[in-house]
Amino acid sequence: MSLKIRRKFYNTVKFKITLWHSLLFASASVVVFFIVYYALSASMMKRTDEELSAYFKEFEHSIKWNTSKNNSIEFIEDEFINEANDEGANRVLFILVSPQGEILASSDLKAWKGITKKPKILLKFVNKEIYNTLYFSTERGDDVRIYSKPFDGTNTLIIGKSLTKEQLLLEIYCVVFISVFGFLLILGSVFGWLIARHAMSGVNRVTETAIAIENGDFTRKVPIGREGEEIKHLVIAFNSMIEKIQSLIFELKEVSDNIAHDLRTPLTRIRGLLDVTINSNPCSEDYQEMAEGIAEECDRLVQIINTMLEITQTDSGVLAMPKHNVDIIGIVKKAYDLFLPLAEDKSIDFQFSVPAQQIILNCDELRLQRVISNILDNAIKYNQSNGKIFLSVHQEANNIIIIVKDTGCGISEGDQRHIFERFYRCDSSRSKPGNGLGLSLAKSIIKAHNGSITVESSLNSGSEFRIILPYAS
Repeated sequence: MSLKIRRKFYNTVKFKITLWHSLLFASASVVVFFIVYYALSASMMKRTDEELSAYFKEFEHSIKWNTSKNNSIEFIEDEFINEANDEGANRVLFILVSPQGEILASSDLKAWKGITKKPKILLKFVNKEIYNTLYFSTERGDDVRIYSKPFDGTNTLIIGKSLTKEQLLLEIYCVVFISVFGFLLILGSVFGWLIARHAMSGVNRVTETAIAIENGDFTRKVPIGREGEEIKHLVIAFNSMIEKIQSLIFELKEVSDNIAHDLRTPLTRIRGLLDVTINSNPCSEDYQEMAEGIAEECDRLVQIINTMLEITQTDSGVLAMPKHNVDIIGIVKKAYDLFLPLAEDKSIDFQFSVPAQQIILNCDELRLQRVISNILDNAIKYNQSNGKIFLSVHQEANNIIIIVKDTGCGISEGDQRHIFERFYRCDSSRSKPGNGLGLSLAKSIIKAHNGSITVESSLNSGSEFRIILPYAS
């Protein structure tokens, strides 16, 4: 395995999860090891101390009774030897020492080299009741647990027990624990790796799909697995993002096609004016007419571009809207007064209905006027002679509702889903002037006011646009 591959492997989430799992298991195991080790050691030491205390009580009673009858150190030593032989001369020891530390009587001390080589060590126990451990690390088997207590007011009885069996038990415990720990650590690491690999398989599927999308395959979706709710939610969110990207790409393509179409028309006219003027032996009047036509088409181009920028900035929240409290009735009344002459020219019955009291709304007055004007302009443009337009304003609960209803050509059900999209134009509107941006801009402005705009319509029966704006008294 090359250095680059090893580094890549060590940097994977699977390796890191497995490593942290193993470290956590190892740390917990070490803590448990020491807790059990010290608990076991303390338990064995407590049991040994209880045995030593029992020995002392037994000898205290037996030796006192016998010395009162025999008054013989030899008898005491015989008792020590007999008791030590019963328990094992290399397991227990009994020593009676004088106040000066001199050994008066003892069991067989041949197996206790640590004490026979350092007899002065017994002085620390003279005339004291203590438990203590003597460690002789240079000679195996010499470690002794000692209990001493004044015996007859003068001498001190010292009882010792070898800790060889206890130490052997602790060593066995250490060997068994380390063996089991090593086995479980390896087994746990393997299972940790498998679990991490299974958990990350969902992420790998997302990565593979992302690479495929990067290579141009926008139809790919991430299949949902069984790794868990978190991975499932990630996959669902990723697939939802892909769908939105697909929708955006489709809309971008559609917008690009519409932009190309709408910009091509004025550019074609400009080119046509230039060709006609140049190839027709023009005079100054022809140049003037050409310039006026080019200026008109340029204005149309600028208007399209400005409207597109305004829609984009409004949707993204970049465009600042200076809002202040205005009378919504006044805004609608101005729009009515502005379009009434146009309606009369087309013999359209333009009706207007608003409440008597003022309705104050915090809004961008100019842009809200632009929305109402755009809808009224469409109502007149696509209405028939002797038709009707009804404009009304009323308040429902915490909303202000503006309704524009006409008796025009109407909008088909299929077109109603798209009329608020940029550059979208119904078949019935293609013969009329316009660029398909007015309703898209209106929706962006209303949305920026936290409102909504909807339409209800049917072919040859007219349309009803409803603007809903939140109102706070």
